[in-house]
Amino acid sequence: MADDCAFVQRRLREGADYCFPPWEDMAAVIPIDDLHLLERLTQEEMDRLDLKDARAALKEAKKKGTIPHRDLMRARKEVYRRVK
Repeated sequence: MADDCAFVQRRLREGADYCFPPWEDMAAVIPIDDLHLLERLTQEEMDRLDLKDARAALKEAKKKGTIPHRDLMRARKEVYRRVK
């Protein structure tokens, strides 16, 4: 482990912007600005996918209709009464 840290530190001291230890594909050392950019892009993509799913759900609800919450709860109670 100490050798791993020494490798990373040496590479960064040598002026490398990025450091990917050749023996492990599970970690990387990158500039903090790049990390922030990656986090922002990831969040934007998740938001885009959530919006796509929400629009699809609204379209399906408009096409198939919806069930009022009280009717759903009544049906649920009926199922539980039958089970008991």
